[in-house]
Amino acid sequence: MEVLFHWAFCATAGLIVRWYFGAPSLAEGGGGGALLRASCRTLRYSAGSLAIGSLLVLPGRPLRFLLEHCLHQAQTDGSGKPELRGVAHCCLRCCLDVATRHLQYMSHNAYVLVAVHDVGFCEGARQAFELTLS
Repeated sequence: MEVLFHWAFCATAGLIVRWYFGAPSLAEGGGGGALLRASCRTLRYSAGSLAIGSLLVLPGRPLRFLLEHCLHQAQTDGSGKPELRGVAHCCLRCCLDVATRHLQYMSHNAYVLVAVHDVGFCEGARQAFELTLS
């Protein structure tokens, strides 16, 4: 599922880049099938980048499931009082959400660079990270 989302994002970014930077047929509105061509181009030249980007997001899901399970178990103790481990779970959930959102932000920027400059995902992620820091 994650691969399909990333594929659609990269294909859309590629289509917009081709339109903005001067494909005359797209600029004049004659781009019938342009999204199909962008999708095929993404699958042909960037399939490995899509797979690597999707695999980077994948390990967070089991960790999130485990954290949610532990949080649910902590809430069913029945005491009704806020405990320190409840606060710790909230802090862990917040840190996991921040890490997940940052990783998604970086991977989206990397996919844009993959679509624009035809570089690999790792190179695009490096460039996106440097761009974020500057």
